[in-house]
Amino acid sequence: MNPKLQKIIDSLRVKGEKYKIDLIDLVRQNKNPELNQWLDEHLKYYGELIPHVFFMEMTCALRDIFIKDSSSKHTVSLVKEICEFMEGLLDLDDEYLENLVGVSFVESLDVDKPYYVLIRKYFKPKTLQSARDYEKSWGLNYDK
Repeated sequence: MNPKLQKIIDSLRVKGEKYKIDLIDLVRQNKNPELNQWLDEHLKYYGELIPHVFFMEMTCALRDIFIKDSSSKHTVSLVKEICEFMEGLLDLDDEYLENLVGVSFVESLDVDKPYYVLIRKYFKPKTLQSARDYEKSWGLNYDK
């Protein structure tokens, strides 16, 4: 894992409602222009962070960028960075964050669409396990 991200994650060991603030801080400290733009738009529209909605918006934006140009260095870098971000949240071993990543990221990628398998190859171990659990519920196995 990226040492910078690990340091941020290590500082977020508090559980519960505080994650609404910490998630904003984590996105801001990530300094990714797309993530920050998506967060700014979300905060402007809702006036607060609504984590599941933000993660679904982020996932849809990522999906659209990937569909438009899946082979560009920028797109691949963005996908890798977001997958690392998701894995970092799962590393916190928090049930709420596991649900957030599983439902609002993995499930929002539409398991039955062709781009899903292409994005899935960038998943880190815990995110991949979440994806496998979801795929199983659809009777799918992309590990074959």
